[in-house]
Amino acid sequence: MIVTRPGFMTWAATAGAFMLSLATLDAHAAEDKIFVMKMALATLDDASHQYAKNYAAAVVKHSGGRIKPEIYPASQLGSIERQTQGLQFGAIQCQIVAPEFLAGIDERFEVCAAA
Repeated sequence: MIVTRPGFMTWAATAGAFMLSLATLDAHAAEDKIFVMKMALATLDDASHQYAKNYAAAVVKHSGGRIKPEIYPASQLGSIERQTQGLQFGAIQCQIVAPEFLAGIDERFEVCAAA
């Protein structure tokens, strides 16, 4: 038989409700925050650049303006290798590049280059 102190369940329920209210307050604050999405690509004024522009417009539309994409064409954020490292560390959120450049991360990307 488990013996508990009187009022312990009431205290636990009150503490749980308090923690839940803190979590919802934090969630409401996160809804108002605008996130920046860095998009890196190595080219300028080509199909990849146009794709980045179209993708950025779709991200803004579908996020309701909560995500603000910033496009960095022409290797402004570094070489393709540096962009990939930034992507791995979370400094860059999107990289538009041929998948063969990512074969060093995962060898399955080599399949895209197969004849």
